[in-house]
Amino acid sequence: MRGGREMTAEELQWIARVWGVHIRRAVRVAGGFSGAGVWKVETDQSQCFAVRRTELVDESEWIRRNAICRWMSLVGDCGVTCVPVPLKPMRDSGDAEALSNRCQDYLVRGLGGVWQLEPWMPGEFIAGLPSDAELTATMRVLEQIHRLGREAGQRGDLTSVLAVRRGVSPGVERRLRIVMELQAGLLTGLEAGANRDPDRRFGPAAERMCVCLRSGLRRLQTLLSAAVSEEVALQPVLRDLWRPHVLFHEGRISGVIDWNAAATDHVVLDLTRLMRSWYGAHHEDLWRVYRDISEVRRFGSAEFRLLRACDAASVLLSPVTWLRRRYSQEVAGSAEESVVVRFEELVTTAESFVASSLF
Repeated sequence: MRGGREMTAEELQWIARVWGVHIRRAVRVAGGFSGAGVWKVETDQSQCFAVRRTELVDESEWIRRNAICRWMSLVGDCGVTCVPVPLKPMRDSGDAEALSNRCQDYLVRGLGGVWQLEPWMPGEFIAGLPSDAELTATMRVLEQIHRLGREAGQRGDLTSVLAVRRGVSPGVERRLRIVMELQAGLLTGLEAGANRDPDRRFGPAAERMCVCLRSGLRRLQTLLSAAVSEEVALQPVLRDLWRPHVLFHEGRISGVIDWNAAATDHVVLDLTRLMRSWYGAHHEDLWRVYRDISEVRRFGSAEFRLLRACDAASVLLSPVTWLRRRYSQEVAGSAEESVVVRFEELVTTAESFVASSLF
């Protein structure tokens, strides 16, 4: 992964020319499943920014990414201060070469990648259950983000990539395909990988997760199949919204970060992914929150079925990503401690969920 490294002197100088910020310190902070590299940088004026680098993209992806940046900018212009609105490159920079003449406001191509600069948002994510105040603040901000995205989509401000329409949830269709892959042989391969895993902590946890999948896949398929049989209101949503992407500072929500996966889908995808990442195995508490959300958002029966399906898929299919990554090639050595801890949390949640009356 090219993002999993320190920033070079050439890159620091290039960023200074393109955005007019002179960096005195850069620290790599991320480089996850997406392959993106993210650095926290501090300027000579003690300002902090996040620099994101991804691999070169085709024009359709370039248009989508710029549309996301415009959505963020619209939200920021409406007074939502927790959104890290990307900075535009300097207009007089000869280095600010865009992939498309139609979309060159935010992203910049250079040094073999695509770059984005945005403010570094202060704060920490919630490690345990959110307080009532934190939950209320989050729901208020998400309602603003979703509403402004929907309005911008209706006006056509975000191009057809982030559109507003009625249809079947693409996210649910994707999840149903994963279930079918698991049933068609993928799960057998994951079981074999878990059985051979040399890590004495990750391997047994992986085997337990496979047992959960064996017992829960048919029910999950039923829920997802019911959800894809009905059209719902689709609009711009974040899609990759979970607890590390919602930050709090001094008692207030200070950051909703990492919008890179945004696309057209139903708002339920954002709500279930975030809530489940907070509440984990606290199933009854979570469903009280879901009922409140459904009332506030005025979800009908189709939306509530979609919520049930997305929540169940979040529990059972999120760990599959971890298993596929680890067993897609010959496993060498032990998993990182942070990976083992997070995966164990996911497995424990899945075990209790499959055994509960709520599934």
